[in-house]
Amino acid sequence: MFELGAVDLGYVGARFTWCNKRWGRGSIKERLDRGIANVEWRTKFPRATVLHLGAVNSDHCPLLIDTNPVDIRCPRPFHFEAMWAEDARCYGIFVNGTKRFLGMLQARIVEFSRNIEKIQLEDPTKGNVMEEAKLQAGMNSWLSRNELTWRQKSRETWLKDGDRNSKFFHISTVVRRRRNSIDVIRGDDSEWIVKVLEIREFVVGKFQEMFTAEEIASNELEDIIAPSITVEENSLLCQVPTPIEIKNVLFGMQSYEEPGIRMVCLRCFIRNIGRWWGIRLSR
Repeated sequence: MFELGAVDLGYVGARFTWCNKRWGRGSIKERLDRGIANVEWRTKFPRATVLHLGAVNSDHCPLLIDTNPVDIRCPRPFHFEAMWAEDARCYGIFVNGTKRFLGMLQARIVEFSRNIEKIQLEDPTKGNVMEEAKLQAGMNSWLSRNELTWRQKSRETWLKDGDRNSKFFHISTVVRRRRNSIDVIRGDDSEWIVKVLEIREFVVGKFQEMFTAEEIASNELEDIIAPSITVEENSLLCQVPTPIEIKNVLFGMQSYEEPGIRMVCLRCFIRNIGRWWGIRLSR
């Protein structure tokens, strides 16, 4: 089933959905019930959540699929989109330090698609043929940006540039977002916390509790544990990287995942490094 493209919707709540109602070594628990959807359904309901409810008078937990859970959007940090580097105005945007909006991808694609349909309904005159070719070129440009956008968001790197598979990248992004989403968390009193703001407060409180603990003196331990590296090795670690080392690291990164310098993705950074700082990098 999964080989045909089905997607497991995951779950919130208890880990297992079935129990044989025995105790001790004879107790068996399994996750026999699950929510499964095809790619089209998952794309239409990206926030859908499967809840494992308590089993009452049954050995199976009922499943509740919420297709429209409450979603409180929080401010998101700025991320450079790889497709922006395809626009000729990109360099000027960085130099001037402005944040220009390059337009809604889907809206432009739909606009070009409609214009192409209209021109194809007219007589194939020389002017119409040239206009259609112009529209097709513009359409391909925006489709390329759309592909770059979903490739960057999905973080899938095994496909090569030019493998136009935006649908694959789209569903990869949806699955990754659901996997990274925290819909419920168990509190200190073993009660489930489901409200977004309460989950946020609980997580922040735990981080503050962990990283504000009193410092423990470790002078005695330093005399017991032998150094892991020599003085010479420590000196090498403190040296400034050479240009060759910097180049090897840059070209060894996955350009769609690494944020690069100053939140600019590596793809655009390498492409424009010569214009920005006069540095020349070549393979």
